[in-house]
Amino acid sequence: MKKSLLFITTLLLFTFFIQAQNTTISGKIIGAADKAPVAFGAVALLQLPDSTLVKGTTTDLDGLFKLENVSAGNYTLKIQVLSFKDYFTPPFIIQQNDTEKKLGTIALQADVQRIKQVEVTAEKPFVQQQADKKVYNVEKNITSTGGTANDIIQNIPSVSQDADGNISLRGSENVSILINGKPSTIAGGDKAQILQQIPANTIQSVEIITNPSSKYDAEGSAGIINIVTKRNEKENLSGNVGANFTVYNKAGGNVALNYKNKHYSLGASYSANYNPRFSEGYSKRQNIFADTTFASEQITNGDRIPLNQNARITGEYYAGKYNIIGANFSVNAEKSESPETIEFLNYDSNNLLGDKRIRNVVNDRKSLNLDAGLNYKRTFKKKGRELTLDATFSNNERNETFVFEDTYTILNYLPGSYNYRFSQINKDNGTTTQYIGQADYTHAINKSSKIETGVKASVRDIAGDYVLDNLDTISNEYIPDSLNGSRIFNYVEQVYAAYVNYSNKFKDFSYQFGLRGEQTFIDGSGKSFTTPDASINRSYFNIFPTGFLAYTFKKQHQLQLSYTKRISRPWFRQLMPFVEVSDPFNLRIGNPNLNPEIFHSIEFGWNKTFSKHFTSANIYYRQTNNNIGRIRTLNEEGISIVSFENLNKQYSYGIELIARNNWFKWWDMTTSLNGYQTFVNGNNLAAGLSNSGFAYNLKHSQNFRFWKNASFQISASYMSPMPTAQGEMKSIWGIDLALKKDVLKGKGSVTINAQDIFFSRIFGFEQDQPNFQQDFWRRRESRVVTISFNYRFGSSENWNNRKKGRGGSQEGGGMMEDY
Repeated sequence: MKKSLLFITTLLLFTFFIQAQNTTISGKIIGAADKAPVAFGAVALLQLPDSTLVKGTTTDLDGLFKLENVSAGNYTLKIQVLSFKDYFTPPFIIQQNDTEKKLGTIALQADVQRIKQVEVTAEKPFVQQQADKKVYNVEKNITSTGGTANDIIQNIPSVSQDADGNISLRGSENVSILINGKPSTIAGGDKAQILQQIPANTIQSVEIITNPSSKYDAEGSAGIINIVTKRNEKENLSGNVGANFTVYNKAGGNVALNYKNKHYSLGASYSANYNPRFSEGYSKRQNIFADTTFASEQITNGDRIPLNQNARITGEYYAGKYNIIGANFSVNAEKSESPETIEFLNYDSNNLLGDKRIRNVVNDRKSLNLDAGLNYKRTFKKKGRELTLDATFSNNERNETFVFEDTYTILNYLPGSYNYRFSQINKDNGTTTQYIGQADYTHAINKSSKIETGVKASVRDIAGDYVLDNLDTISNEYIPDSLNGSRIFNYVEQVYAAYVNYSNKFKDFSYQFGLRGEQTFIDGSGKSFTTPDASINRSYFNIFPTGFLAYTFKKQHQLQLSYTKRISRPWFRQLMPFVEVSDPFNLRIGNPNLNPEIFHSIEFGWNKTFSKHFTSANIYYRQTNNNIGRIRTLNEEGISIVSFENLNKQYSYGIELIARNNWFKWWDMTTSLNGYQTFVNGNNLAAGLSNSGFAYNLKHSQNFRFWKNASFQISASYMSPMPTAQGEMKSIWGIDLALKKDVLKGKGSVTINAQDIFFSRIFGFEQDQPNFQQDFWRRRESRVVTISFNYRFGSSENWNNRKKGRGGSQEGGGMMEDY
């Protein structure tokens, strides 16, 4: 394994790159006959000698076009306009130090026989390095077709998941999940549930921002994962329909319609997904006390049967040349049933079975999420100045009912065994409401420098009530549990922020510095039978500096250095001091005294580009003060209690390597390796509560286009064992396969994908503590074969850059998402 790891590391380091982007190409298109400007002409930049499409744009109403951030190389322009003949400019060279290339006026000859409109397209590479983030264009990732965002995440470098769908970035779960740059209350803000409810076919790209600038929220110590959904870019009426099903019992479908002209755009979409999956798990714990030792086993088998439905309506109005007004409204509904059987086996000091309990659980869950937003974008006559205003409202209502039926048998009860039955009903209801208001302004000072500033207010209100009733066998009625029978709570988190960010460039050196201030107010209250007055009142103000330096060399490679300070606030379930008793032998309780984690990160990167290869290497150091740890203790009855504590600190350092190789037109591959050393220090809680170790994640995918309009993809991932404060998380690996064939003259496609073909994605951990030793594993159904069909229809004219002619571009999902 060490030799293989060394070989992979050497291969990746040998092929690192990033593309230097400095030059602006400009010109004007007119008709040769009347000398009139030609509007909405398609302009494509082709790299010589193989005519690879680099980027494209369209001319504005005055026939002017501009292509920015073009790297050094040999190029030609291809111009296509309805009723004109195609035109290729003479080849030209962009030197490394060129800042502008003016091509002057280009006259096109009329072609009266041409009636079909032309569309210039290019397939984006899987990974793109931008100034402060990596963009993974997952739209072409066919191994996740018919799945959800959870399946997309499996193939993103440095990102990993456990059996519950919890996301880790470079080994840390303290990561922020954004949808088109904004937080969402889908599933009450539960990160794992959010990803499970976003259809994979609605996702365009995933952005990984490990050291965000000051214009981003400071929440999320490991960084930000921003999921960018697809948006409508076509004129007139267009859309797509799709359907998928597995060879066993899963199915889904989607439809999207869009209409756009030069004055406004409208979009509507709907998707439904029925995705039942079974799960199984096993746990064995040796309980060690001064006077006795006994053991317990837990065997779990269950199913989760969800139906998710998503509907969205969007619109934009182009008010004059410089204004865009947008609105969106979406509904997400989930209904699921999760039957589960748990068998508890308890052994005495002689390892003889003393008693057992069989618990049958049925969990019915319903949730309804509403999101609404208003957007305004104002660009100005002077290029590089832009004002945006955003207002967002989100509301999630969740209702869960658990029915517990227990059969308890004492095997050594004289003169024989003794049986009794026990029944409980648990109702857990909650509402999460979030209000966000934000204003951002960008002011270009000159061609190389700009100032960005903005303010933001975010208010999250979470309210819930919890009822636990036990069956009285005498009256045959349910009565409140004497300890945990009822609780209510309300939790309000307010965050007010302001930032300023300055960036500039001097020759081959560029830099960016920012400062963000955030004021946090937390007000929580609740009560239960055992805790009549649970209150949380916190307020704290934090300053978050950020910095970014880069130097670009002549041979298209770059050095980068960045620093960021961030925060991770405790989640309300970590704070509220109530016991969760869905498993009577494994309890969980919050800690109202938790402090937020403060995070410092330094990252140094080297990026290099070759003609057909992309590579990047990043060395990073990350330190977390007041690290929030999940701590397990054991009482004298052998019941496990999980709570949350602030450890002294956790720090890690590592290297992330990514290589994208386009060996031939029909074959490319992407490989990533993230290796890091982690140290966890919890000696402030107990002597010896510290751990350290090395861990790494390896991901590899290959794409083959071996016959006309068909492609094959294979993806593999491996996550090594990872140290925790009380033990070690076990390794996880898996392999996915997919085959896609375009049909119906390219308007349709059929995809067959097989996920986790060896059924090897098993989550587990081992814990070795003075009074207990535990071995645990769990997995859900991950080996799934899905057949999908998708059909696209409507106009093919791309309007993506018409708004650029209005004075600005739309990036990162913009205002017109399909999802």
